[in-house]
Amino acid sequence: MILYFRNFRRRGCGGPSANPAIGVQTSENEWSEAIDRLLSRPCPDAVSAKDWACACRGVEQFARGWAAKAIALGWTFEELFALRDPFANGSLQGAGWFVGDKTVTAVTADAITLRSTSGSTTRVYRTPKPQNEATAE
Repeated sequence: MILYFRNFRRRGCGGPSANPAIGVQTSENEWSEAIDRLLSRPCPDAVSAKDWACACRGVEQFARGWAAKAIALGWTFEELFALRDPFANGSLQGAGWFVGDKTVTAVTADAITLRSTSGSTTRVYRTPKPQNEATAE
């Protein structure tokens, strides 16, 4: 699934990129190990080392504090932590890569809300399922 995000006011540190295809994880141990693998990737060419470090810190923060809740609400590992080339294409990245230096303030089945130090709010929305997929369940 591809995620899209909507900024209500845009601030924060740089964003996401890279590309391991990680399958759906079934346990916290499995996805914890997968996140460690993602975070050990080198900084993508088109991203500054500072922005990459900020994005990685955000993923770590989200994984520690909110990933279990998001998964319990139906988010998949891929929706939360996908990391694909090019990193600059935010629509290809998992929601966790948008956290950066922001604070996660809420996780629902449909969106993750982030707040910057200035107080601006960003929401990362799940991509709606196509109608035929939604009714097939």
